[in-house]
Order: sequence, then C-alpha cells, then structure tokens
Amino acid sequence: MTDEQRKVNTLSKQLGVTLITNGEMFLKQGFKVEPKIVKTKNELAAWLSENVFKGQSLWDEKFYIESLDFYKALLEIWWGDKKKYISDIFDCDNYARHFQSAISLYFGLNSAGVASGSVYDENGKYLDRHAFNIILVADNGALKPYLFEGMRNIMTPWNGPKTKLGPWLYEIDWIDFN
Repeated sequence: MTDEQRKVNTLSKQLGVTLITNGEMFLKQGFKVEPKIVKTKNELAAWLSENVFKGQSLWDEKFYIESLDFYKALLEIWWGDKKKYISDIFDCDNYARHFQSAISLYFGLNSAGVASGSVYDENGKYLDRHAFNIILVADNGALKPYLFEGMRNIMTPWNGPKTKLGPWLYEIDWIDFN
C-alpha cells in the first residue's frame, strides 16, 4: 500500500466517523424523543407475561417507551431494510438486532425487543424459525405491543399468537429487551 493510499484510507475512516456522529445528532434533533411511558423491569415483566408472552429476558431496570406516532415517523425514513440480505451473515436476526440497537443508540429507547419464534404461511403451514421485533409503544396513554419486520419495514399491532403481517403469521417463543 502506498503512502497516498494510506492517507486516503485514514481520511475515509475519519469522514465515516464524522458522518455517523453528525447523523446521530441530526436524528436526535429531528425527532426530539421524550418517552411517554416509563416502566420498571418488574412492571414490564408482569405486563408482558399477561399480554404478550411469558418467555422473556429483560436486561435493564427501567424501560422507556415512545409513542406510536414516533415509530410511524421513524419508519417513514428507516434505512435498515436497505441493507442487503445475506444468508447467515445479515439475515432476520441481524435485521432485528440492528433495529433494536439503532433505537437504543440513536434515541435512548430500550423498548424494541428482539423476538424469536415461528412463521407460518396464510394457511397456517409452518415455514421456518424467524427473528423479528416487538416494539412497545404508548398509544393514547396505553402500552401496546407492535410486531415489526425489519427486512420489509412493516409494522402491525400484536394480536396474539399467529399475528398476520404481510404474507406471514408470526408466533413468539421468546422476547429479549436490552
């Protein structure tokens, strides 16, 4: 590698970090996140057990929940589904973790969980194991779960086992909030 190529590589790295840092600042300024509901770990565990699923990992002591309007606005510009799907490298679990991490990193929210479970076709035929997101939102003051599919950038209210989103029916085995 030539000295000139090393300089170009160094500048590229510095520019990349600058763009990411400034992008994060612009997102925070543009959205002005102010959590609408705060739940303790115990409160959320009880609510999840009663309303969504008993299998759960909750890593934090408090959970910060934004409005449905925030998520609708975010999904209008969400860039995660632009990532190229690569089997075993960047597939369903990576899309789900990417969304969960971005919500935490850029907005200080820890209410987007990664769910693992099964997906079925519209006739109820088992297709495969799958990872996706469950987003907890504040909707008119009430806590509500939404299913989010990061590979296709689509969302719907969670209606219990075999919730339909796009062509699939989703079933949860476990949810991880961190």
